[in-house]
Amino acid sequence: MTHNVWVVQRGEGFDFFPRWYGARVMLAGTNPYEIDILQEVTTTDGPVYVPDYFFYPAQVTYLLLPFWLLPWSVSISLWGGLLLIIAIALPLLITNRLQWRLSPLMLSLLTFISVFVFRHMMNVYVLGQFTSFILLCFVIAWWQISEGHPLPAALALLFATIRPESIIITAVILLDLLLNRRWKVVGWWSGLMGGLFLLSVFQIGFWIPQFISGFQVYSDEKGASYATDLLQIDILPVVLVVLVIGWGLWMYTQVRSLPDRWRVPWLLSIVIVVILLILPQTNNYTLVYLLLPLLFLTWLYRSQWWSLPLLFVILCSPWLFFAIDNFEVEQLITPLTIGGYLTAGWFTFKKQLLPSLRACFKSQSQEPDTERWANLRSMRWDIAA
Repeated sequence: MTHNVWVVQRGEGFDFFPRWYGARVMLAGTNPYEIDILQEVTTTDGPVYVPDYFFYPAQVTYLLLPFWLLPWSVSISLWGGLLLIIAIALPLLITNRLQWRLSPLMLSLLTFISVFVFRHMMNVYVLGQFTSFILLCFVIAWWQISEGHPLPAALALLFATIRPESIIITAVILLDLLLNRRWKVVGWWSGLMGGLFLLSVFQIGFWIPQFISGFQVYSDEKGASYATDLLQIDILPVVLVVLVIGWGLWMYTQVRSLPDRWRVPWLLSIVIVVILLILPQTNNYTLVYLLLPLLFLTWLYRSQWWSLPLLFVILCSPWLFFAIDNFEVEQLITPLTIGGYLTAGWFTFKKQLLPSLRACFKSQSQEPDTERWANLRSMRWDIAA
């Protein structure tokens, strides 16, 4: 279906094509950062070829190797089909990790809204992008970290590093794991990433400077903008960036002591909001990352009917911004709104669940041994949830 509906009509007009072409060039021994990739784009005068760039970190060549070895039409068809499956699976996986018991009807409705009403998810499928795949990797990493499986968690975080902004999100998660003494996850990730990096250097040389300069060229030519560009007074963007980073650090100090099952989704939601507000975006494509905090907030506010309509409006809002053709406004307003909801949600979360934990251990005269304490604490959080 993907092949017949999209691939035949769009030719090579997918975000997947420059990566497919660049990875094949790299496998042949040529540096993909040094060449222009001619991509077919359909215009009113017919198909034309425009230059594009590989742009992604070199390890994507090895991480998604099977797709690069296949012919173009087969590769993009399978990739698009995978994206559609991911879009349908994400709500199920996230609600499962939140231990959110929904009726089949409600789960179907939530999935439909997440896949079709939340326009960004369908946009990923139509354009053959990478963001929903990365979001799936973060959800799997959350799952494996909370279950205590370091190697699968490290692999999921490794696959999450195929876009520039996702590298930063992954780095923050790894720093948190390091602070919480999850040595094995960080060790496995470092070893695997180090191996891929050395392999790429052996194949095309030290590519980091070219990757950084290519990122800058790509941002300039694609008209990248910051969410803060809407603020016309010169000092306001700087103030907003400082406030957003400060908010992110403060929120992390609040959630840092939570068990892995709850700290990781809080951290992911916080970092996603911060990254979307302070990094340049070429369009609203990366707003698909907001599906995780949106579903997390829907679960958090599930018993407060008055807040759910606004969350539903946020899920529907991409169509409104598309209609007025102003992604810059969406780029600023939507993450700010979700950041405000996360802040209010934290106080609700703390008020409802932290007292349950304290009550569980109030009668104990001394703290149990470390392993037993960790098990009991995790069990209390699961029961409270």
